[in-house]
Amino acid sequence: MPLTPVVAKPSTLSFHESPLMGYRGHPDILWGQNEAGILRVEVLADILEATAARLPNQLALLSGKQTRTYDELNTQADQIASHLIETGVRPGDIVGLWMPRGIGLLTAQAGIAKAGAAWLPFD
Repeated sequence: MPLTPVVAKPSTLSFHESPLMGYRGHPDILWGQNEAGILRVEVLADILEATAARLPNQLALLSGKQTRTYDELNTQADQIASHLIETGVRPGDIVGLWMPRGIGLLTAQAGIAKAGAAWLPFD
């Protein structure tokens, strides 16, 4: 069954000026209310490490018969990040990623994030 997009009523939205407004038909950027309690300065690597510290044995990934706990995922991502850093990857670099979908791909993405880099998926 196809998904139906949900559109908020304009009266519930707050519009702010943005360089993307009206850009080649791109929809306007919508902003919600600023609520200090939900704002965070975190990146994927921070969230993974905090979750692994809080729930190390909790199942993080499941693909067929393969599984990874948060601790296993965090440890493997650390190993990937260390290898990338040793080979010269620095924060802000872009790492090409060509892997089949699955736990290995997600672990590599986490490792790249932990190295401070971004991944560029190839199809």
